[in-house]
Amino acid sequence: MNQTTVDRQFHFKLLVPYLLSIAFSYACMLVPEEEIRKILLWEDGVVETGGAICLFLAAVFFLILFFRSEGDEGWLCFGTRKNWFYLGMAFLFFFGAGEEISWGQHYLKYATPEFWQSHNVQAEFNVHNLIYFNQREFSGEIKPAWQRIMTVENIFTYGTLFYVFLLPLAASVNQRVRQLVERAGLPLAPLALSWALAGYFAWVKIHKFFLLQEYLMQNNTEIMEAMWGVLYLLIALYWFSRSRQRAAKGEPA
Repeated sequence: MNQTTVDRQFHFKLLVPYLLSIAFSYACMLVPEEEIRKILLWEDGVVETGGAICLFLAAVFFLILFFRSEGDEGWLCFGTRKNWFYLGMAFLFFFGAGEEISWGQHYLKYATPEFWQSHNVQAEFNVHNLIYFNQREFSGEIKPAWQRIMTVENIFTYGTLFYVFLLPLAASVNQRVRQLVERAGLPLAPLALSWALAGYFAWVKIHKFFLLQEYLMQNNTEIMEAMWGVLYLLIALYWFSRSRQRAAKGEPA
């Protein structure tokens, strides 16, 4: 079986930690002491840092998968018999982890370079808060909807929905899509995580528009970003596990 075949089984080993992470994060909102809630949910808090660590670990596992991917024949292997999607995802998640912690600035407290100081909405050393990619102006006002389309947050959020939910779902019901995915060597999410993501995204929107008080809105965003990290780590672990199983059977990794 091609290692990019969409797995239709219900993978509880992946689903359980994802749901537990969501439950823990939203339980933190119920903590009555504001100072403790800040430590858990605000900038540089436990949840955000945990999400960054998950993205970094996802990058590590996909990098290992890239070096192990001997014998692949996807049309994006460029004659190297390596799966370059793995390497691309490793770079993407390493970048995401770095952005979450402003490339260590939150912890090392180094000065913001001059360009970022003048072009970054929060005067930090990161890309997602540059005025071009942020949903807010320097004044703090929200930009018009058409200007928010290309924010890093929207690109990552809706890119995640496409890659983790829509594409695996399409591959599971359409043979042509499935064959294209297999030939490309694209490591899709198992459908259990796809449906879990769809449910969680609906939960986020319900909270945002109907349940949350204004002062907790930022917490909702921080949790959502952290859960993307957990999600991609679980997808990386899924493919890492499949790679080990294939290696044990003597098949190309």
